[in-house]
Amino acid sequence: QAADIVACFALAGADPAFWTPAEAAQPALYLYKFILRSDRRGYGLGEVLLDWCAQRAADTGARWLRLDCWRTNTGLHNYWLRHGFRQLDIREHPVRNSGALFERDADTQL
Repeated sequence: QAADIVACFALAGADPAFWTPAEAAQPALYLYKFILRSDRRGYGLGEVLLDWCAQRAADTGARWLRLDCWRTNTGLHNYWLRHGFRQLDIREHPVRNSGALFERDADTQL
């Protein structure tokens, strides 16, 4: 029997649409497409996965775990803030809604 997928995310380099070359050169790992299945929310799984991502960043020598998300999704902004991230900036892009930039120290576990 196949297992259910309950979450997904990707870790990669900086998205040049939002991060400057100087920022992209800093020791960071970038979190993309972080999502939990709605019926699995509220059990602490997101926190566990974010801690794993931060540890993975630290293991690769990164100082920060970074992400970008929709500029207008203040509920999501609050989620990141509750999970150890700090908001760095909000940047505009002509065709993308993302642009709210966050980072968390890679060696921080919640």
